[in-house]
Amino acid sequence: GLLRSGWHFTLIVFYLGAAYWLSRAPGDFAPLFAVVLIFGIVRLLLVSRMPEQSELTDQGIRVREAFALVRNNPRLRRLLATVGSGQALRVSVLPFALVMLRREVGFTEAELLSTSIAIFTGGLALLYFWGRVIDRQGAAIVFQGTSIGLALLTLSLIVVSTSGENAFGGALLFFFLYAILSSGFGMADTHVLFKLTPVDSPARTLVAAAVSVGVVAALVPFIAGIALEYGLRSAPDRLLVYHVFFTIAATVQAINWWPARHFGLDHDQETWA
Repeated sequence: GLLRSGWHFTLIVFYLGAAYWLSRAPGDFAPLFAVVLIFGIVRLLLVSRMPEQSELTDQGIRVREAFALVRNNPRLRRLLATVGSGQALRVSVLPFALVMLRREVGFTEAELLSTSIAIFTGGLALLYFWGRVIDRQGAAIVFQGTSIGLALLTLSLIVVSTSGENAFGGALLFFFLYAILSSGFGMADTHVLFKLTPVDSPARTLVAAAVSVGVVAALVPFIAGIALEYGLRSAPDRLLVYHVFFTIAATVQAINWWPARHFGLDHDQETWA
């Protein structure tokens, strides 16, 4: 919770600063990219000094050993199925929603930056609340509730067709609520993942989970982008192409919680494994 809160707060500050800069120098993104590049270099230097060592031996973690844990653990596979699809949908819906708002609806750069601030504000808002819900009710109900809620929000994008105050306010609300639900989904993911991670050797499980989810989350937006680009080239109604995409994404989102349906308060029991 502290890590996620700090991350969201830092990005909110960055986007507020970016919005102020662009209001003074419209279209001048170069200094913003320079700031991001500098922090990226600092991160690389920090990561390069971190040790990569097995908890069990003096050797580094072998990739095949990490993925063997996924093959041999049905509960972990169920978690990764839900989390991987959820993450892939999130990183597909949000960027293409912004693209649609900019290219087809006519939002300005400043308005798009405001939606980014709404995203990270929403992510920060209810982290503690989601933690309390998971502690009391288990992760399964959070996976289910947030997935269905995200599906409904995604489906709401099909009503956006023109810019204006109402459209801008609706977009801010969409991104704010989407971030709130995504943060709950992420907290449930973290909770279950750490429950499934061996205390004596956690790194293998965490590495395998991160890589598995990361690969899916990288491939799906790429494939979706190719499909959208193909559809936009041939369709007379460009908005309709985005609406079809969001409808498909909402349908998948509404059912992606199903593999994780057993992760309730009793998910440590073996009766459902």
